[in-house]
Amino acid sequence: MKYVKPNLIYIDSYILSLKKLELEGFRDIFLAKDIENRKENYILDMELMESEKYKELIDFWAPSTTYWLVDEINKEFIGSISIRHRLGTLTLERYVGHIGYDVSSKYRKKGFGEKLLIYGLEFASELGLKEILITCNHDNIASKKIIKKNKGIYIDSNYHNQLEKNILRYKIIL
Repeated sequence: MKYVKPNLIYIDSYILSLKKLELEGFRDIFLAKDIENRKENYILDMELMESEKYKELIDFWAPSTTYWLVDEINKEFIGSISIRHRLGTLTLERYVGHIGYDVSSKYRKKGFGEKLLIYGLEFASELGLKEILITCNHDNIASKKIIKKNKGIYIDSNYHNQLEKNILRYKIIL
């Protein structure tokens, strides 16, 4: 297993995982059906997200870096970690945070969520962040456990109208 930037080698496996996540109610900024029809452009979008130019396209966003944890042998996507280099918008501060991660359903309950978060915390530290904000849905018990295990300190909860869920906010001091 290794961490890679999003790429075409693993994109079909990623799309399959994203479709399953969407059925569970997970919503990313890109939908699986949209990625399927423009795989090469999606990879370019992921590269663009690291730059300041992306904010011109999506005004509530900030530069971020995404890595995929993959199984090289089977050419499978295991999970992803996105690290926003800063916050600065109400949406990011209330509902999103610095770090977001997800694990393909096939690989859940095997410790990969924690591996992804630890990798994200290391990357955030390398960016010079001293404290990160991380969020999860109130009903995501696994994520709450992972965050708390990694020194997450509960801050508060905000109701997200579109998701119709409470979003829990935690801070982790690096």
